[in-house]
Amino acid sequence: MAENFVKIKDSEIKEALKDGDILAFFDLFVSHYAQVFKDGYTAEAMAKLNASQHTIWAYHLLLEELDEEGFVGLIQNGFGGYFFKNPVAKMLKSFGAVRTSKLLYSAHDIYAANKEDLERDKSDDDFIASFEEYEAFDPIEEEIIEISEQEKKLLAYYIDEHIEEFAEILP
Repeated sequence: MAENFVKIKDSEIKEALKDGDILAFFDLFVSHYAQVFKDGYTAEAMAKLNASQHTIWAYHLLLEELDEEGFVGLIQNGFGGYFFKNPVAKMLKSFGAVRTSKLLYSAHDIYAANKEDLERDKSDDDFIASFEEYEAFDPIEEEIIEISEQEKKLLAYYIDEHIEEFAEILP
């Protein structure tokens, strides 16, 4: 296996889990992945994460983007390809986040049918109008947010069971 760029101390994991909070465990990995992108989403930074790590980062990023500006904003912020041209939904499903995976496939259908318009540079007024034009995203966004805590727990348990995919654990 290739060298794992992300290294987490065993003491950090114990601290995250001290109160039995599996979400803190998930967030610990996300915080380490965030450090990879502290200087931006460069090709060099992207290459530092493996597919499993990218999947967890993508899930975190999805929740952030949906909370801010939904799928319209996610796509306008340049993440359409990251989510819809990569196997994020497939990987989430294999990690146990089946409901989120299905919802991402639904969002992909809207994206694929409207990709050119969704990705084109827009004025502020056109961007705001896009929210109404693409309101088909709304129920998908709402459901992803609604199930996010349970799905995040499923992902955290998957990380725990396959920890070597997600970080090198240091003594």
